[in-house]
Amino acid sequence: MKTNYILLSLILIIGIAFISCNQNKESQNENESKFSKLSGPYLGQKPPGMIPEIFAPGIISTRLNESRITISPDGKEIYFNLIAPMSKHRFQMVTRQNEGHWTEPLEVSSHTPWHKDRYAFISPDGKKMFYNTYRPESTSRVGLWVSDRELENWGNPQRIIFNNDSTIGGGLHPTVATNGNLYFNHGYGNKYNDIYIAKWSDGGYTKPRIVSNKLSAQGHVMHPYIAPDESFLLFDSVKDEDNFGSNDIYVSFRNENGEWTEPQNLGANINTQYGEARSFVSYDGKYLFFTSDRPGTLVMDESAKTLSELQKQYDIPENGLQNFYWVDAKVIEELKPEYLK
Repeated sequence: MKTNYILLSLILIIGIAFISCNQNKESQNENESKFSKLSGPYLGQKPPGMIPEIFAPGIISTRLNESRITISPDGKEIYFNLIAPMSKHRFQMVTRQNEGHWTEPLEVSSHTPWHKDRYAFISPDGKKMFYNTYRPESTSRVGLWVSDRELENWGNPQRIIFNNDSTIGGGLHPTVATNGNLYFNHGYGNKYNDIYIAKWSDGGYTKPRIVSNKLSAQGHVMHPYIAPDESFLLFDSVKDEDNFGSNDIYVSFRNENGEWTEPQNLGANINTQYGEARSFVSYDGKYLFFTSDRPGTLVMDESAKTLSELQKQYDIPENGLQNFYWVDAKVIEELKPEYLK
């Protein structure tokens, strides 16, 4: 009897393992099949108009938190951060266009065991990737690093040194112009996060300085994006006078004297009572990307009785967590002062 019981148990265990394995394979095959059908620019998604639309729902914009998207100049690589809700776990992901079709997003291998690399930004020439990471050898808790392109991979990371002074550390959310000038967030002892610039000169970076006091007047200014020609700067902030709710996206233009104009809110078509942040403009100049935690199409069905029924209601991208949105980049041009057009 005991032998029969053990034999039956083994059969059940093997059967459960076999079913589970088959289910995992079916799920994997279904996922691979979904991505193999994606072709064309921007994951084959229908381009948006002047009203923002969620970008690649269920593909890039998922039921998790997403932040910071960057796209290679040739449009064949899309990098983004994936964040588990209520967690410190962050993953740098990439999907690539291979033989006309897009690959399933995979985690970019981190160069450090100490913390995941994050907030990647690809330079306008596609040859460098700038990003943040936590590393014990850095004098600051958060550091800016850069890697050179090596085919589909990226070379060993190099810490960015400002003014040949290794004691100047820190920096967050890098963005770089065609001439190599580097823009990023840093507090430098301030109670606010300001946007700084470190100019590329003689093969190195100058000492960082605040971009403009007009931007600093916004208070907590975060997540800069610099146009490749430095003609405009996007960032997000909470400013009581013209704010729609939480973080809003603003733009400042640079005039012929190199001075920055008074920041302008991108308006009610872009900003909502929820949080909009982390701008990026595609290198073809066509689309503005940003994150938003607007709930979108989430509608609660009060007739749901079971846990599984409730879970299905939240198992969609627009569930109140951060997703990527995109819109025609003409929304930026429309705000440019007439004398600069």
